[in-house]
Amino acid sequence: MRAEATSSGIVPVVLLVVLVGLTLAALITRGPVRRAVAVLLLPVAAAWVLFNGPIEGPILLTISTNHGLTVSDLLAVMGVVVAAAILLRRDR
Repeated sequence: MRAEATSSGIVPVVLLVVLVGLTLAALITRGPVRRAVAVLLLPVAAAWVLFNGPIEGPILLTISTNHGLTVSDLLAVMGVVVAAAILLRRDR
């Protein structure tokens, strides 16, 4: 059952929803909740890169014959940038 869920795209879709939801929550909320959401956003962005294979978009930059930067990888970059901007701010 586990292999079926991954190959059918259920896991990437769930991760996509969580990644977008946490990113929006990080941008909307304030105070300590915002920092907690930013901390949660980092591992979700990392998981997104690992499991987004079934719903990746076009390759934007080819790194090697087996690796490249895709459209969906940019979502993880966006999540890390938002989380880093929140966590590195001085006015906590």
